[in-house]
Amino acid sequence: MKQFLNTLEDSMCILDINKKLMYLNKASQESIGYVNKLIDMQILEYKIVFDKEQIHLYIKNSEGKWKSGRLQTYEITIEEEQCFLGKIQWSDILDKKKKAQLLEAFLENLNQSVCIKDKLGNYIYANRHYRERINATEDEIMGKRDENYWGEQYSAFFKESDDYTLETNMECVIEEKVVEEEKYFETTKFPIVHEDTYIGVLIKDITLQKILYSQLVRDQSENNHLSKLYHTVKSLKEYFKTNQVNIWLYNQEKECITPCFNIERIQKEFEGHIDLPLSKHQAERIKNGGEVVVRTNTFPFRRNNIRLDQTKPIFYTLYYPIVYENKLLGLLNIVLDKEPKQFVVKNYYMNSICQHIAIILATQHLSNQLQKECEQRINIEEDLRKIVSIVTDLIIVVDTEGYFKWGNEGCKQILGWNEEEFLHMKWQDMIHPDDYENAKSKQKKWIQYGKQEPCINRYQCRDGSYKWLRWDGYYKKASDTFIATAKDITYEIELEMKEKLAKEVLQIEKLRNEFFANLSHEFKTPLTLIMSALQMLEGFMNDSLEDQSLTTKYVGIMRQNSYRLLRLVNNLIDVTKIDAGYYEVTMHNYNIINVVEEIVMSVAEYAKNQEIEIIFDTEVEEEVIACDPEKIERIILNLLSNALKYTLGEGRIQVSIEVGTKDVLIIVQDNGIGIPAEKVPYIFERFVQVNDVLTRHCEGSGIGLSLVKSLVELHEGTIDVESSLGEGTRFEIRLPRIQKAGEELLIENIDDCQMSQRRIEKCHIEFSDIYKI
Repeated sequence: MKQFLNTLEDSMCILDINKKLMYLNKASQESIGYVNKLIDMQILEYKIVFDKEQIHLYIKNSEGKWKSGRLQTYEITIEEEQCFLGKIQWSDILDKKKKAQLLEAFLENLNQSVCIKDKLGNYIYANRHYRERINATEDEIMGKRDENYWGEQYSAFFKESDDYTLETNMECVIEEKVVEEEKYFETTKFPIVHEDTYIGVLIKDITLQKILYSQLVRDQSENNHLSKLYHTVKSLKEYFKTNQVNIWLYNQEKECITPCFNIERIQKEFEGHIDLPLSKHQAERIKNGGEVVVRTNTFPFRRNNIRLDQTKPIFYTLYYPIVYENKLLGLLNIVLDKEPKQFVVKNYYMNSICQHIAIILATQHLSNQLQKECEQRINIEEDLRKIVSIVTDLIIVVDTEGYFKWGNEGCKQILGWNEEEFLHMKWQDMIHPDDYENAKSKQKKWIQYGKQEPCINRYQCRDGSYKWLRWDGYYKKASDTFIATAKDITYEIELEMKEKLAKEVLQIEKLRNEFFANLSHEFKTPLTLIMSALQMLEGFMNDSLEDQSLTTKYVGIMRQNSYRLLRLVNNLIDVTKIDAGYYEVTMHNYNIINVVEEIVMSVAEYAKNQEIEIIFDTEVEEEVIACDPEKIERIILNLLSNALKYTLGEGRIQVSIEVGTKDVLIIVQDNGIGIPAEKVPYIFERFVQVNDVLTRHCEGSGIGLSLVKSLVELHEGTIDVESSLGEGTRFEIRLPRIQKAGEELLIENIDDCQMSQRRIEKCHIEFSDIYKI
């Protein structure tokens, strides 16, 4: 098949079932310049276009230029595969003569002036528009120059630009005004090189563009947007030499259009009807379809076709859509007495005019909305100002430096400052010194987070007094200011303080009453026992002194209760001295490990009698610190006394010492009955007792632990407690690891017998209240 096709003089091809080019015969290849060359069908550029019943083939020849032809196809079968045989009828690309004819026809019908001059300035071509402008025929203008038609002044101006184009071989654009015609033109000159150099001239009438530009400049100083439209309409009337130019506004909700100008004339011509119907469908068609040209004497959108002018027929009416952001705002209506030139209908100047009008209308609409919003805002602000002025709370505006920028009448009513005084002050100058840091911290949080929780502080009044204010507000980043309100809560604060004071007084009174009740019980119980013992001794003395065991028993009771009274008196005296600041602590360098160990060991025998195991544990054997061993002894014995009181039989008490980098930790821990969680925070307060008077296991005045804490603090140490009900209690004493400068380690100068006797006596005093009632 291919060999046969190559013998044909006609250009033939083969296409597959999808109309894809598979093969070109020899005649086809030669037609596109491939002589004695192989064509790669995979890279050959071509297009097949189906136009109704015709098929067009466009193929790129060996020179890279497109060649076209009409394709006739016939369905055939080659090797059992269906395909198409195509015959190509090449349509030779237009020759130069035909091109020239088409180009000249195009230029003749162009609505802009075009001419071509040689290097000497002689006209060799001028289109119809240019010839009409200078009033010359085609034969008359050939060989003539600019001075034959434009005069000496304009000719010299034209020659200057001609010379520039020839010398630089560059395009030249100039703008000129013809005073006689009151018109503006934009002239573009460009070199044409073809065997010789010529000058091409394109002249555009930009009069309307200039009018619009000058109108836009003038409109900048006017606030009334409708007056801008008036000037635009006036310019259009002058340009088109017609008195019937109008702008119709489209109302989408009512589906009608309303004129902007000449209301009375239009109302008369339309028999009193100003609003004309325009459906949404019509509006959409006009918006998308562009301008409308109607050769009629009726309005095209009026259903009953009312005549626009009863006396004079209107031949041509132009309607241009005014569109802003893809929304139809209205129509520009121009009525002409004669057929309009094509450039009036299809011209970007008219699009510019409609865009200009659309911007004015949109601006007017936006201006109206803003004006309404401004009026509403002014009314709201006025109402708010009145409300703010009568509000009793304080409202202020403060800058970030602290200066008051504005304040309502509440500033004077609450703080007493007048407006002039208030606006020259800073909040830092008015706030109470004790509240400054808290207020400064709140200000930083307001700046960081915009709004924070309210704050309460005191501000100085004009009379020097202070008032409590509760502040709330927010930080406005745009103006870098704080807007805040404050409520005077001085009365509430004072009332709260009075209530708190009353509660404290009641609590103190309650504690005092409990203390004296306990104190009377503490004095009464040992005195009663002492009196009873004395009566028994008196009875023994009167009868017989043979029963020495009874005598010893009652003497012991008298001694124990005397210790109790002595302990109570000592505690009261020491507490009084500490409160008065007269209590002295004698600090020397002692081995704290040895001091505590000897105190614990002195109690071991007593604990054994109570069936309670007492353990002493330490990490180091020696740690010298500055302390008062007598006060340390008092502290440890008091804690051990409490542990023994509230630890049942077969219980355990552990005293341990740990040495840290900065302090010595002494731990006294038991597995006794423990302390209720709600009582733990108050355990070191004076006169506070864990157990009620009627339910506690042992005696006590409630001032022991308070005294212990005071003694620890006199050593510049701390004491803490942890306890769980039913699991036991743990006391931790921390004493600083400091020594008295220039002093050696001291050891008490009392022999072992005296030391032992003294500790036994102190144990008797501290443990005197450990027995069942």
